[in-house]
Amino acid sequence: ACQSMGGNELVGMIERFLSVKLGQTTADGAITVEAVYCLGNCALSPAIMVDGKLVGRADPAKFDKIAAECRS
Repeated sequence: ACQSMGGNELVGMIERFLSVKLGQTTADGAITVEAVYCLGNCALSPAIMVDGKLVGRADPAKFDKIAAECRS
């Protein structure tokens, strides 16, 4: 996610939500958080990539839904 476009805030939220830091995997092994420095999608930032799929305008509610899907 672009740092100047909400990326830092998004990373912080994800780390708190999952209780992991960048480069770590959740205790259940379902989610690994990795830094991606450019997804080429600043128009829809902050953006994340989940299993190779680009997700734009990521916010806490959207991430909560994505995390639940990853764990199911």
